Amino acid sequence: MLISNDPELRKRVQSAAQQRRRIVLQLDEARDALHIVRLFYPVAVLLDLDLPEGAAWKTADDLLQEAACPPIILLTARGHTLDLGAAIQTGSILDKSSPPDEFLRALNQAVESPAPSPERNAAQRVMIRWLKPCRWPVVVGPKHRFWGINE
Repeated sequence: MLISNDPELRKRVQSAAQQRRRIVLQLDEARDALHIVRLFYPVAVLLDLDLPEGAAWKTADDLLQEAACPPIILLTARGHTLDLGAAIQTGSILDKSSPPDEFLRALNQAVESPAPSPERNAAQRVMIRWLKPCRWPVVVGPKHRFWGINE
């Protein structure tokens, strides 16, 4: 299952899957992903982190809370803004500009992984929370000056 609104990525993944006689279920929005996973039981999920309004982060977290969650491969074009070193080594995140064969290789590796689902899901939830951009407000300074404390 591919969750992405990027038409170029969708074409590349679809053509690579067709060459290997695989079916790709495509969703434009992450909103219904959990419902679709429960209905169709895909063998894996390719999730585009570049979806608008951070929908992918919530979707990934929701999917990984399901006991029957398939392996999730995260895709992004913003590799320079994330600390991807450890995530790339795990094979759980890929650059969207990678060749489609790389996506299929990562999916095959994730599907054939001997790790049990609850352990894999927990590890991926930790990784996703680690990679998620922080939205903390930037503190400019104290609103009121307290003499002696701020000196």
